[in-house]
Formats: sequence, structure tokens, C-alpha cells
Amino acid sequence: MNEVTIGHQGTLIFRVENTRGSRNGQIENLTVTAHLPGLNATKDVWDFDGWSGLLSFFEELASNWRGWDGEKDFDSIEGDLTLTAKHDGHVRIAFELREYAGATPWAAKGELTLDPGEELTAAAQSLRDLLAGTKH
Repeated sequence: MNEVTIGHQGTLIFRVENTRGSRNGQIENLTVTAHLPGLNATKDVWDFDGWSGLLSFFEELASNWRGWDGEKDFDSIEGDLTLTAKHDGHVRIAFELREYAGATPWAAKGELTLDPGEELTAAAQSLRDLLAGTKH
């Protein structure tokens, strides 16, 4: 397994393209692709702590699948991936992918939906497996 798809009614795909440049065997970059009706955006996103913040974000959502007050957030180290989750009976994750470099900076925004419970737990587990490299 070298990718994880999260969500329905909009998806985010986290893909390990290669591990070159990784220190201590940790994955430092993921290719993140957002798919929504009328939107397809892809960005290489870097994180130098083995993506523990992203994994913690999804694990916290899964452990609180019955709901929480307010919003829960994740921001990548360079600010090019932002996730904001809220619970209203479903888990809704607003995302923003940004490209700052190059001649034409861009941003892609959207929202995906996950069912609380099994779908959310499976997403957290799949991401854990991807980042640990256990099913590559």
C-alpha cells in the first residue's frame, strides 16, 4: 500500500511517491491529492517529524467519533496543507492545499465527509499503516 484515500463526497489521497531524502527511515513527503466535483489539485507536502501531527489529528478524531465541541485543526510545517474538522453527526474536514512557490501561486479549498465510527477509524488505521510502511 502506498496511498490512502480518505472521505466520501470529496476525497483526499495521501500517497508516498518515494522516500528519498528521508532521515531515520521516516517518510518526510506525501503527495496529497484533493478530488471534489470540479476540483482536482495535487501538491507535494513535507513534514520532518514522520507526520506524527497528521496521524495524531486523525487518531484524535477517531477516538472522539461520537462528537466534540468546536473544531480540530492540523497545519503542515510549511503551511501548504491545512485541515479543519468539525462534527455535526458526520465528520466534515475542510482542507486547503497551497502552492507558494513558482510564478503562479495557487490555493485549492474544499470539504470532505467521513462517517463517524468505522470509516473514521479505518482512515486513521490506514494512515498509520501508510506512515509506518507496514503494508508497502
